[in-house]
Amino acid sequence: MKIHFPFYPALVCLLSLSLAAADEEASDSEISVAGPDVVSLGRIPCHQVQRVTFKLVNRSGRPVRIRDLKPTCSCLKGECDKKTVQPGEEFAVTLRLDPYEIKGEFQRSLWVTASGRHQQRIKLTVEGEAVPPFTVQPPPRIHLRTLALGVAWTNVHVLSPSEKGLTLGAPVFETNADFDVSFNLSTDRSGTNGYQAKIVMRPRALGKHQAVIRLPVEGRTNMPPVQFSIQARAGLELSAAPGRLLLPHADQPVVRRLLIHTEDEAASGRDLRWEPQVEGLEVKVGASAKAGNLAVELRFSPEAVRQVLALKTPALTFHYTSHAPVAVSVFQADKKTVPDAAHPSSLRHVIDKRRLFSRNR
Repeated sequence: MKIHFPFYPALVCLLSLSLAAADEEASDSEISVAGPDVVSLGRIPCHQVQRVTFKLVNRSGRPVRIRDLKPTCSCLKGECDKKTVQPGEEFAVTLRLDPYEIKGEFQRSLWVTASGRHQQRIKLTVEGEAVPPFTVQPPPRIHLRTLALGVAWTNVHVLSPSEKGLTLGAPVFETNADFDVSFNLSTDRSGTNGYQAKIVMRPRALGKHQAVIRLPVEGRTNMPPVQFSIQARAGLELSAAPGRLLLPHADQPVVRRLLIHTEDEAASGRDLRWEPQVEGLEVKVGASAKAGNLAVELRFSPEAVRQVLALKTPALTFHYTSHAPVAVSVFQADKKTVPDAAHPSSLRHVIDKRRLFSRNR
């Protein structure tokens, strides 16, 4: 028994053309790097600009145009010595790295986009470790959490120079009004020509606080300052969902619902306060199924809506014992907004929407 295979000339011809095109495209990967595409710089001072040159070659049989050099970081810039590269010709791309704001180990890249028969992108990378003028131990990022106000917290840091001849100038402070920060700098007695920094922090109000301390480095030019960043939170945290309300001007009362979350598992509505006290605004506070939450219903009369929207900063601020206050922003809604609990900012609408989603899954 003989088996006959049908012969389709058109199919064979099409397959041959496809293979030929694939071979041409494979041999036409136009630009390649003549050497490694990643260069390690090792440990470098953060105040010294670095330049690295990569050699590339056009391996195709046609001219290629360099369309774009796109770095992944503002600290990196690229320069190409040719805009159009002839077949077989070599060209250079130089990367200029300014590590002024880089701290520690890094990897930065630049994309070279070329277009000839096909558009091609090549990634060139430099890596290393940027050494700051002073190393700080423990690290200069401070996170403070305290439940009590007026209590002082103290941190001590050791600052060691990475080069000889470096000194520190007078500190420059940035802080908010309710956060007291003092800074004392003394010479380290360990004989390393370093310093010891003593930072005393005292929050005077509930809520989040931040401070920045910058120490100018002297003895060299183009030196980045030594910077301490402080993030502090005093008291417990209060939050509201949703965080904004839409109120329409209407001829009937407007109802909105909120969920106030406290860090008190035995939260009581008697300890919740709010401002401003607006005539025509009725507030009902009840327990929630989840411990620590309070369900709040707000009923605005038409006059209360007008008063709240007329505030310089339309918002309702809620206070709870030992918690930082939370503000709920208020915005005017358009005329199509439904002035009842079906509004997206109401808790009932959110719950109904979740139930609908659960049924449809």
